[in-house]
Amino acid sequence: MRLSLDALAKGAGTSDEFASRVQSVFAEAAKADGQIILFVDQLHQYAGGRATTVASAAVQAAIEANHVRMIGGSSPQAYAEYIAADPKVAKLFESISIDRVGNAAADSTTARNNRKSSPINEEFEGEKISSDMRELMNSVGPNGRVATILQVDDVHSGEVSALLKRYGVSVDARMAQFGAIKVELPARAIEELAKRNSVNYISPDVKLESFGHVTATTGTDLVRNTPSLLSGLLGASAIDGTGIGVAVLDSGIDGSHDAFTTGSNRIRFSKDFTGENNTATDPYGHGSHVASSAAAASYSNGTTYQGVAPGATIINLRVLNSQGTGTTSALLSALNWIISPADPTKPLGSTNPLNKDKYNIRIVNMSLGAPAISTYKN
Repeated sequence: MRLSLDALAKGAGTSDEFASRVQSVFAEAAKADGQIILFVDQLHQYAGGRATTVASAAVQAAIEANHVRMIGGSSPQAYAEYIAADPKVAKLFESISIDRVGNAAADSTTARNNRKSSPINEEFEGEKISSDMRELMNSVGPNGRVATILQVDDVHSGEVSALLKRYGVSVDARMAQFGAIKVELPARAIEELAKRNSVNYISPDVKLESFGHVTATTGTDLVRNTPSLLSGLLGASAIDGTGIGVAVLDSGIDGSHDAFTTGSNRIRFSKDFTGENNTATDPYGHGSHVASSAAAASYSNGTTYQGVAPGATIINLRVLNSQGTGTTSALLSALNWIISPADPTKPLGSTNPLNKDKYNIRIVNMSLGAPAISTYKN
């Protein structure tokens, strides 16, 4: 039986009414005593982060009670963002990646070769397990659990998923553009994962901290006060960042500060990757400092507190929490968002560009870091 989203949603005045219809379908399917298998297209509309709370709860309850058998369809992007990101929902389904065209094995090999030969993904070298991960493994013991970043050929790999499932591990986040998965693993599983050809590198999801305040001069005044140079090189007598998007990956931005509201609110988009769900304030303060250095436009004291590019717009991607710390997976998720389609549930195209193109992101600022343990190639 195919569950049609359009048919269920037609005429539904509220989300509760839609959820009630979903529950009715499950009730009918349950009466068949396992003889009906529901095929659910656009699964993320019924369960996970994008679905209504009532509908998602109905799906979970029906499956957990063994009332329905279900096959769901979704794009890799939508599955990663809305299904896999919700552990309670993800554990109910087994992910199967289906190649649309051609031989699956050949396509997988091609994808692996393409990814590894790209400028940002050179061939991995040396040990698959980072030295700091080995230290963690020794400190926590075989039964201890470690927050881990797996770098793999395919973030939806059936082989990797099956192994993780064997150890009772669910995927916390997938950064498909980087071939990375964030999981919390028992230490005893790490050596076995490292033996798999589809796993390239295993490292901890290490703690990140802000680098501190920039005090050195930038040369901005020299550039602004040399119109002849600008005219010759840029064909303009002044430059202030107008039309350019600056993505600030930090502790958030105080959206009410004059530095960002003078004239108009120039924080064009905000998203929180820390789990604190805060896109309006900056409890730690570092992100606001960084953003103001880049693009503050307060005129309350002349141009004294202007940033380097006061005409630029700001994309606020919060990866450090209220204590100024974050994780590698949060940082990768933010970077993954930048180079992903604006609507991950729809095909990439002129009406659904990459976020970097939608917001004309030409600069990504990351004033944060962690100890350099692994080679830059990994």
